[in-house]
Amino acid sequence: MKTLLSSEGRKKLLRLIFGNPSQMVGVRAAARECGLSPASVSLFMKALREEGVLKEGRPDFENPEVRALKILFSAERLYPAFTYLSRNFGVKGMGMYGSWTHGTNVEGEELDAWVLMVKVPEEGEARRLGVELAAIADVPAANVVFLTRERVEEMRGKNSMLYSALFNSFRVGGEGID
Repeated sequence: MKTLLSSEGRKKLLRLIFGNPSQMVGVRAAARECGLSPASVSLFMKALREEGVLKEGRPDFENPEVRALKILFSAERLYPAFTYLSRNFGVKGMGMYGSWTHGTNVEGEELDAWVLMVKVPEEGEARRLGVELAAIADVPAANVVFLTRERVEEMRGKNSMLYSALFNSFRVGGEGID
């Protein structure tokens, strides 16, 4: 497993595979897309099959290590959005929840994210931030829950299902909500 992430080219190929899990990725198309030689892609895809990452040409999400890799790549995809939002809008922390946390999200699926701020933005500003987050993360849309410390405490007191989902989320950057 260690060698799977040993080069930027391998990471590009894994991003491509996890980004399109329902499609079989061909060697030549993957080489073209990732800027790699077909020979190196072929060798790496063979290693992925031998490691149990690929099964019948697709990621084997029954394998917990494969789901963990997908979660890692999903978090990596969101980190630039956290950096941008924290620099420009005072975001204190950000995480993903739902299917994104479990590695079961599929291509084209809405991103489930939470954003921790000092003050929850007005509705129009919140919508704009959600659109920007989706664009940076390269997803069609983002379902963003904007939180403050006070709002988290209020949710915790009510023992809400949303609080449970958020509590079991994956923090991408900054402060957590726990």
